[in-house]
Amino acid sequence: MVDPITRSLSASHPGPVFVHSDLLGLLPQLGPDVRRVIQELGRGDGLTRRLLERLRELIGDRELWIPAYNYDFCRTGVFRVQEDPARIGALPEYYRKNEAEWRTDTPVFSICGSGSKPSSYPQQVVDPFGIHSEFHQLCELDGLILFYGVAFSPTITHYVERVATTDGPLYRYDKLFHGEVQDSPSQSHPVTLQYHVIPRDVRIKYDMRRLQRELLETDVMRPLDPEIGNTYVVSAKGLTQAWHEKLSENPYYLLDDESRRTAVEMVSKHGGRRLQIADFDDEDFGPIRANQSPVRRTEE
Repeated sequence: MVDPITRSLSASHPGPVFVHSDLLGLLPQLGPDVRRVIQELGRGDGLTRRLLERLRELIGDRELWIPAYNYDFCRTGVFRVQEDPARIGALPEYYRKNEAEWRTDTPVFSICGSGSKPSSYPQQVVDPFGIHSEFHQLCELDGLILFYGVAFSPTITHYVERVATTDGPLYRYDKLFHGEVQDSPSQSHPVTLQYHVIPRDVRIKYDMRRLQRELLETDVMRPLDPEIGNTYVVSAKGLTQAWHEKLSENPYYLLDDESRRTAVEMVSKHGGRRLQIADFDDEDFGPIRANQSPVRRTEE
């Protein structure tokens, strides 16, 4: 029997399936009598396990990659690969703890999964959106991104921003977070995370509704079967190529109208070049001290 992903986007993309999910948005997957099913399964691991089983039905025998993001490294300077929880929902954390065969050692943007593990970085400075990243490898493997009961807002957006230009998007600058990765309780190695961030107190939003609509219009992205509900699949390579072309014409292409005006004004103020950390009250960052305030999350 052909799995729904293959039916929707054909079998021409043989790579892993990278899954963004939202437990609340997945409840319709359980069928029309959702309340009864929840009562039978409970609201904890039983429910999550059933939704994970449903996910496997959707992807067939493809390799599964699930984000296991944890932003604590930006505050503590330590990433414990085996212990730090995935902080982006119940399904990723359940999968990480109970079924994942591996987890990558990228601070903040680690992923866990089955099948072949992505290659580790060959250097101490780690760019989670660069040409050695998991997102780059997903494209190289001709993988897919599945939005499983969740609104379209892919992390790969930041990868496209980074690789579509020489240095990165004009409206972001690089900030370094120094620390260590604990591969096991007895083994660790130093690392510097090269994280491209937006300036403090500046709000930058991506026009995700427009971007999704355009991908659907070009068949790079497709919904799954109607009965599955809020679930879409997109080619990682196709999305990257489409947005790369658009960004070469307009470096602010991904942003909504208000954010575009803000970004243009901010970049113009600094001579039209890419923003730099020295332009703002900021500094490279190591493990947080007791008298420091935590760094705000900058993944938007």
